[in-house]
Amino acid sequence: MGESCMVVLWSKVYADLLFFAFAWVVSFVESCVRVVY
Repeated sequence: MGESCMVVLWSKVYADLLFFAFAWVVSFVESCVRVVY
């Protein structure tokens, strides 16, 4: 049970990190586009 609990915890952390990175990239691209255009 302990291992599966850790797997669930890590997958949640990984998903949160992925979402955060995606949001950061989107905002970064938006700011770049704003500067260029």
